[in-house]
Amino acid sequence: MVSELLAELSRGFEQAGIPYMIIGGQAVLIYGRARFTEDVDVTIGVAPSRFQEISKIIARMRLVPVDVGMPVQEFVNASMLFPCVHTPSGMRVDIAFSILEYERQAIVRGRLVEVAGQNVRFAAPEDVVVMKMIAGRPRDVEDVKAIYLKNRNQLDLLYIRHWLTNYSAELAEPFIGDFNNLTRELDLKLEP
Repeated sequence: MVSELLAELSRGFEQAGIPYMIIGGQAVLIYGRARFTEDVDVTIGVAPSRFQEISKIIARMRLVPVDVGMPVQEFVNASMLFPCVHTPSGMRVDIAFSILEYERQAIVRGRLVEVAGQNVRFAAPEDVVVMKMIAGRPRDVEDVKAIYLKNRNQLDLLYIRHWLTNYSAELAEPFIGDFNNLTRELDLKLEP
């Protein structure tokens, strides 16, 4: 059922001309490891000012807004997130609006993967790593480890380090140090 949902999202955003990429756990399934994920996370390349237009598009994809205890548009403006449920499957779909140049570049860098007969745009593995390192929850760190171990020789580490260095400086967080420590630890374990 998830495959059909991903294909439906791709068709809907493509037909509407909305740039998008699948991120989060669904992307980890492509690049890292099999793990249970209860939702689909999507980033779209538009600002919340286009909320009304996006509301109509998602309705055609059989998505309904989740009750967030306040007007949905107000919630979206405050959080940049449009939480929905896909009515046929009951699956949660979180749509993140993007205003950052990094996110828009990440959408362009996305990779098309055939799912249920439809090309679906997933964030590139490097961008999944950057987003997961910034999120920083234990599950995110485990996802980064899985992606790194599976794709270690193909990852553009300069790209990852560039963005993590930028976000470390901008947010005064040790993202780049944490990533360097993690990869150093994994590389030591892989040495013969």
